[in-house]
Amino acid sequence: MSSDPWKDLASSLERLHAAYYAQHAQHVDVGSIHVPGSPAALECAEEPYAGVWGATPTRDATTDLMLPITAALDHLSALSTLLTSPGIIYAPLTVARTVLEISVQVWYRLEPGISREERAIRNINVRLKSLWEQSQLAGRDTREGAERIRLGSRQRMDKILQGARLQNLAVRGQADGRRPPWVGSELKGTGALASECVSSESPTLGTLFWRLYSATTHGQTHGLAMSLTPAAPDSGAPEIPGIGVGTVELSVQDAAIQCAGAPLACLAMLERLFAHLGWDETELRRAKAGLLQTWSRISQIPPAAGP
Repeated sequence: MSSDPWKDLASSLERLHAAYYAQHAQHVDVGSIHVPGSPAALECAEEPYAGVWGATPTRDATTDLMLPITAALDHLSALSTLLTSPGIIYAPLTVARTVLEISVQVWYRLEPGISREERAIRNINVRLKSLWEQSQLAGRDTREGAERIRLGSRQRMDKILQGARLQNLAVRGQADGRRPPWVGSELKGTGALASECVSSESPTLGTLFWRLYSATTHGQTHGLAMSLTPAAPDSGAPEIPGIGVGTVELSVQDAAIQCAGAPLACLAMLERLFAHLGWDETELRRAKAGLLQTWSRISQIPPAAGP
């Protein structure tokens, strides 16, 4: 513990970041993503949909997680930097929103106890959503390049959906519809997942974090006003008739309270990942203990229990 609480918050995030990359170096960097006998290894031993959605769709359901996990940890590291950057008020909440959103989606895809088929289907639905959004990026641009992107995305979606129908899986929607098509059950949204992921003791907490982050990111008054402190009568601030004058600031305690949803979601995601892959959890547990103690001390709120 240092004499700088902002630095303590930032350091606790970096320890979580370091715990992941220490195991990443031991496994992913040498081409053995999961430990023999782990849930992931047992799932990947069979490929019930091989040839339908690629050569190794079951393995893909795990390996495809590496990219969003990297993105979540990248934003977590950015949050650490922002917390020690003077004069930054709103950006930490915007970055926290990204950490939360990516983390809860990966957490959902890593749900323990589901079948290998269900995990593969969830991964396929993520691909369908991405392809659908890619097809929309072209918009109404009729240039040859844009049309090629649009057509290629829809053809890939059609191929995925055709494979699902051949396996007698339920298909909803179509590639050129107004919303992404999906196989089986539709992917859950961030708000619903956040309530399950962030805290089992307080299910509404995750949703509240998500709403706060979204309000700030979208520039909504009730989100931006949370960082307004009314000016004291003797502050010397100018008086404007009919308008309340305040100072835009973020205390370290408020930062610890408002930004906590991001590290809690990221921690829950990493705990599921380590268990799924069979990675050594020693450093992750130490990082967890330090993170919960630090954020609880500075926010002056007891740590929320995970799911």
